[in-house]
Amino acid sequence: MMKGIKLKIITKESNILMKILVGIEFADYFFDVNNFESYEMNMDDNWKELSNDDTIKSEDAKERILTIDDSRAKIEFLELNIRYKGSKKADLYDYNDFLDSDYETVIKLIDACIIHIYSKNQEFLKKVLSNLRDYNNSIKFKNLVTLDQISIDEKMVIWYQKSEIPKSNLQRY
Repeated sequence: MMKGIKLKIITKESNILMKILVGIEFADYFFDVNNFESYEMNMDDNWKELSNDDTIKSEDAKERILTIDDSRAKIEFLELNIRYKGSKKADLYDYNDFLDSDYETVIKLIDACIIHIYSKNQEFLKKVLSNLRDYNNSIKFKNLVTLDQISIDEKMVIWYQKSEIPKSNLQRY
């Protein structure tokens, strides 16, 4: 049973998450953003910048991640935890925390090109893989790996001490 996907994008994409999440319905879900970094430059006065300095509301995160494809506002780093509306928010540090939580999916975006997706929903993971295949001509990626087993110690956060980095995460992409 597939539990996750890891890949590295080698083409320059303005919003890779929008492309790989296309066609997935999120109306009944909350998007909890724990870490977010974007280098938003030359934006017009109507642009609402999201930053880690503020609490990012779920609907703002959905709009930014699912609908805005603007290379001037490329997402560089993101920890996104997705849960059903009405379910309990929690702090996630490792995969064991994720398994014990109400979260259905965790997405980590690192350096705008490395993507780790963990999900309890097989249909979600299948749709992401389908989207990657559909975009295969325009999105170039390497080291696409589907995960059937994940260590309970696998980190669900993008920022942690170097001494905490598991050797499995030190592999080159």
